[in-house]
Amino acid sequence: MNEPSGPSPTEVIASWLPYDARFRENAVRHALADPSGRGLHRYVDRLARGNDDGPLTEDGLRTMAAIREDLAGRPLASVDWRFVRERLVSDPDRARPPSSHVSHLSSSSRNSARR
Repeated sequence: MNEPSGPSPTEVIASWLPYDARFRENAVRHALADPSGRGLHRYVDRLARGNDDGPLTEDGLRTMAAIREDLAGRPLASVDWRFVRERLVSDPDRARPPSSHVSHLSSSSRNSARR
């Protein structure tokens, strides 16, 4: 069976979400409210569809398009949400990671994560 090349969906989300200041606060709130990660999954799924608490800005929409591209058609349901949750709640104020941690993200999502 051929596996898609590149990072797993868990790696894509875990390398983006904890470091994107535009979405981190809401993501941490959802992660803390539900230890199973289901609430975090619902939040990110709404983001990926272009809507969280309202329509996303053009920059947010570009970021979500880059994340979908990085997922390469693989579903968010395959993400290990407990792992992503742990990354978020273990140190929610951490600085952006060294570029090596996000090197697999497309340039659009890397640039968005820096803002």
